Amino acid sequence: MLAANGVGLAVDGISLLQAISISVRPGRLLAVMGPNGAGKSTLLRVLSGDLPPTGGEITYDNLPLARLSGVQRARCRAVVQQRSSIAYGFSALQTVLIGRYPHGGHGTLRTDRAIALRALERAGAAEFDSRSVETLSGGEFARVVLARALAQIDGVAGSRYLLLDEPTVALDPAHQHDVMRLLSRMAHDEHVGIFVILHDFNLAARYADEIMLMRAGSVVAQGAPNQVLIPELIAQVFGVEAVVLAHPTESRPVIVING
Repeated sequence: MLAANGVGLAVDGISLLQAISISVRPGRLLAVMGPNGAGKSTLLRVLSGDLPPTGGEITYDNLPLARLSGVQRARCRAVVQQRSSIAYGFSALQTVLIGRYPHGGHGTLRTDRAIALRALERAGAAEFDSRSVETLSGGEFARVVLARALAQIDGVAGSRYLLLDEPTVALDPAHQHDVMRLLSRMAHDEHVGIFVILHDFNLAARYADEIMLMRAGSVVAQGAPNQVLIPELIAQVFGVEAVVLAHPTESRPVIVING
């Protein structure tokens, strides 16, 4: 389990996170939602170990994450940032192979290449393997970046985690659902712990096992989609009016925002 235990973060006297305690559990997909500036991306960076908290502690399988080296962290968790950049001239396959760097010396180039190609296939980006990333559209590049994260944790013994910051934002509706279905399968079938930041209420409602709402660096609510995505909480956190409907065939809410 990847857990935040009373985590806080202050920078130059400004509090960005306040006493947050959450668990990212293998086999579960946790969606994090909130308005701009709520602290979602900051929390992701703290959970990943890239940004040390100023209070509380992050633990990985009950061990302080701060005790793990950068390479050790990279073998157990992969991060998809909201903004990613790649050196010019890299092909999609070369970009995904970067995800195998933490495993250097633990496999053959042929094995790493096979893992990278499989990751591209799973992310719906196999057709781009030989193309330079600078020729890809925003959505195509987003799928390659996702493939790099998949390759990074492929074949890892022990608990594995994916931490993703708005992985669907550049994608068309069909590919948004493709990515969320993939993440759901990885959680439920492969026992990967998924932490994903989303802005789309209905993607979160459909695919998340649990939703956490944040505002001003604090957790406002956490629970199953039908417990959290209710008009009162949506109004409190996002400042908008919403109508919550029953899905015609699934036990998931459908959210309609009133403009």
